[in-house]
Amino acid sequence: MLDALQLTGRARSHIHQSEEPRFALHREVLGPWLALREAAASDGFDVAIFSGFRDFDSQARIWNRKFTGQRALFDQNGHAIDGSPL
Repeated sequence: MLDALQLTGRARSHIHQSEEPRFALHREVLGPWLALREAAASDGFDVAIFSGFRDFDSQARIWNRKFTGQRALFDQNGHAIDGSPL
């Protein structure tokens, strides 16, 4: 069971941080993720985590940079969009 700090992204004690390839995810998901990746590789697919766990501070930095226009916003198709207020 996760505690309040883990649930709100203020602790990483339940997270596995991989450096190569770089990703962060819940420790209990690591085994199934590696099995999925290996099964996909045996079928010729290279599966990678694009966006995994982020702690509160990292997510707040991303949000603030997007909100202030310092970082691009994208639609569901990956196209940059104008985030200016109307």
